[in-house]
Amino acid sequence: MRRIGLNQSTIALARSAKQHGIPVDRLAVPGQLTQLGQGIHARRVSETATTHTSVLASTVARDKMAIARILARAGMPTPDTQAARSLEQAMAIAAKLGFPLVVKPRSGGKGKGVAVDIRTAEALKQALEAAAKFQLGLVVERFIAGDDHRILVVGGRFVAAAKRLPAHVVGDGTSTVAELVARENLDPQRGMPFERLREKIELDAEAFRHLAQASLSLHSIPAAGQNVRLRDTANISRGGTCLDVTDLIHPDNRRLAERAARLSGIDVCGVDFISPDISRSWRDVPCAILELNTSPGLRPHLGSNTERDVVTPIIRHLFPNGSDGRIPTVGITGSLGKTTTTRMVAAILAQAGRCVALCTTQGAWIGTDCVREGDVAGGSMAQELLRDPAVDAGVFELSRGGLLKRGSTLDGIDVGVVLGIGDNHVGADGIKNREEIAQIKSIVARSARHWVVLNADDPLCLPMRPSAGGPQACLVSAHPDGLVITRHLAAGGTCVTLRGSGAQGYLRLERGAETIGEIKLALLPVTLGGSFTPAVWNAMHAMAAAHCLGVEFAIIRNALCAFVSDYATNPGRMNHIEGVPFDMILTLADGPIAFGELARIVGRQAPSQVKTLLFLAAGDRQDIFILETARAVASGFDRFICCDIEEDLRGRAPGEVAHLLAEGLRRAGVPQSAIEVEPSSTRALEKAVRTMAQGSLLVVVAAKAQQAMATIRSIWPDAR
Repeated sequence: MRRIGLNQSTIALARSAKQHGIPVDRLAVPGQLTQLGQGIHARRVSETATTHTSVLASTVARDKMAIARILARAGMPTPDTQAARSLEQAMAIAAKLGFPLVVKPRSGGKGKGVAVDIRTAEALKQALEAAAKFQLGLVVERFIAGDDHRILVVGGRFVAAAKRLPAHVVGDGTSTVAELVARENLDPQRGMPFERLREKIELDAEAFRHLAQASLSLHSIPAAGQNVRLRDTANISRGGTCLDVTDLIHPDNRRLAERAARLSGIDVCGVDFISPDISRSWRDVPCAILELNTSPGLRPHLGSNTERDVVTPIIRHLFPNGSDGRIPTVGITGSLGKTTTTRMVAAILAQAGRCVALCTTQGAWIGTDCVREGDVAGGSMAQELLRDPAVDAGVFELSRGGLLKRGSTLDGIDVGVVLGIGDNHVGADGIKNREEIAQIKSIVARSARHWVVLNADDPLCLPMRPSAGGPQACLVSAHPDGLVITRHLAAGGTCVTLRGSGAQGYLRLERGAETIGEIKLALLPVTLGGSFTPAVWNAMHAMAAAHCLGVEFAIIRNALCAFVSDYATNPGRMNHIEGVPFDMILTLADGPIAFGELARIVGRQAPSQVKTLLFLAAGDRQDIFILETARAVASGFDRFICCDIEEDLRGRAPGEVAHLLAEGLRRAGVPQSAIEVEPSSTRALEKAVRTMAQGSLLVVVAAKAQQAMATIRSIWPDAR
C-alpha cells in the first residue's frame, strides 16, 4: 500500500478539493499525479507541483548555485554559495571561505548528502566525499548559525512558516537513548517514508556520529531535559519535527520570502530560511535564504499546527473566485431512447458553442472527433473524457449494466435525466421486476447536483423527485392538464409538456405561470412531422436537460429544429440509408413498445411498399419478452428475417433467440412462408441486401450500427 498510496501532501490537496466541491481523479498508480476539476477547468497536481509550475522554474530551483546567484544579485541574504566541480576545487573554496561550512550536492533534496557546521579539514573531506557520491556536483557555502525555517509562499503570497528541528530525543533521566528513540517512533504521527506527517527516526551512521560527539551511546541515559541531536539537517523526511511560527514571522521576512518566490517563478514555493530569530527582520540579524523548493512538502505545516489551513490557499490558487472546477454535465438513463436523447443534448450544447464530451452505446466523441467506437455507456469512459482539457461540457448515456456494476463513476452530474422504466432487463443479472430496474436507474437522479429531469407519466420515475432542499425537478409529460403537472407548475416548478399531436402538436417549456418557449413538432425533422412518438419524447427530455443547464431557449429551438437522425449524426437510430437501389432504414429497437412504434411509423410512412424486417433481440431478455417483441411487429411487415446478436449471445445457445422470434411471429398469425430464421445477423443482412427488389423497403434492426453499415457498404459502396 505504501508503494501505491498517495503521500500526505497530495492527500491534503485532494481532501481540500473535495471539501470545496471540486472533483478529484487520480491519474496514475503508482504515482502522485492527480487531476482536480474537469475538462477545460481541470488542474493537475503531483504533491504540490501544479499545472502552473513551470519546467524552467523547477530547473532553476533544483540548481542551488543558480538560485543562490539570482537571490544574491537581487540583494537578498545568501550564505555565499560556491560551486565546485571536483574535490580539489571544493577544498580550495573552503579554504577561501573559512570554517564553519556547509557542503551539499548542487541539486537534490530531502537533506540527502548535506553536511552542516563543518569545522575541521577532516570533517570537510568526509562531507565532500559523501556529497560527491550523488554525482550531482558540489556546493560549498558558509554556515549560518540559527534555526531552520520553511516558509510557504503560494501564488506570490505568504501562507505559513514553520521552524524545523533536526531529529532528536529529550532525556528523562531514566531511559536510554535507544529506549527514547523507540518511544518517539511509537508516535502515531510517525511512519514510513511519506505515509505520515512525520517519519521514524533511524539509528544510522549519522545518528551514531552525533551521539559520539555528545559522548553518548545507545545505552547512555541522558539527563532529564537533555536534548540529544541525531541529524545534521532538520528535514521532516529524515525524522525532524516542526513548530508553527506563522504568527511570529517579521513582516520583512514575509516580504523577503514572497519576493524570492516571485523571482524564481515557482507558484507553490518552499523557502528555506535560516535565522536565529524569525520574529526579527532579516536586515537586523545574520540570516540567509538557503534554498527554494518546487513542490514543497506540506508536512512541516500540517504537522506543526493542525488548525493552520495551508491547503486552501493552494486550492484557491488553482481555482480562483470560488470555482469548483466543474464543467456542465448531463447523465441520461432510462430503458428506451437514451442514445438519441444524449445526441440531441450534445447537439444543443454544440450549438451553444461548447466542445462536448459525448458517451453513448455507439461510441465516445470529443466535439466531432470520435475517440472510441462501440458501447461506452458504462460510465468509465465518461470519467476518461472529463480528463481532456479541450472539453467544456459533458453528455453521458448511462446504461443499466454500468450503474448496476459500478454505480455512479462520476463525481456528481449537474443534470440527471431518467426517461422511463421498461421491462427490458427484467430477468437479467438477477433483476426481478421493473421496481428493481427503477432503483438502479435512480442512481442517476441521486447523482444530480442541480436538476433532475423525470418522465412524469411513468409512476416509477416520479418517486425519484428530490426532497426539499435538494436539486430542482423538471417534469416531462404528454398530459399537461394532469394533476402532477398542474400542481408542479402551481408550485413554481418547471415542465416540458406535449400539447396536441402530429403536425399540429407542439412542445412547451414553462416555469410556473411563465411560458419560456414553444416548438412545433412539424419543425422537428427527427419526429417525422410529429408522428414518431419516441423522437417526440427524446426531444422533450433534451429540451428540459438543456434548459436546466442554462442554455437559452432560442439556441435549444434552433438546435432541435436542425437535428436529423442520419447515419452521420446518430448511427443506427432511424437512419434512412441512401445509395442503395431500394429503400432502407437502419435502426435499433428493444422490446414490444419500441418495436410496436417502429411497425406503426413504417406502416404510416410506407403503406404500399413491400416491407421486410431484419430483426433481433438480446439474449438476456426473458422468453415472454422476446415472444411479445415479435408479436408487436407481426402485422407491420410482409417478410421477417429473425436473427441472433451472434457476437453476444448473453447465455443463449446459437439460434435460440432467432427461433423464439419466429415462434412469436407464428403465434401472432404470421405464415411460415413469411418467416426466415438466420442466426447470423451478418449473413442475414448480406442476403437481404443482395436480394431486395427495387421499390421495396428493408428495415434493419442492428445491435451494432457500424458493423451493419460495413456489411452494407461491402455490397453497395455508395451507401450512406
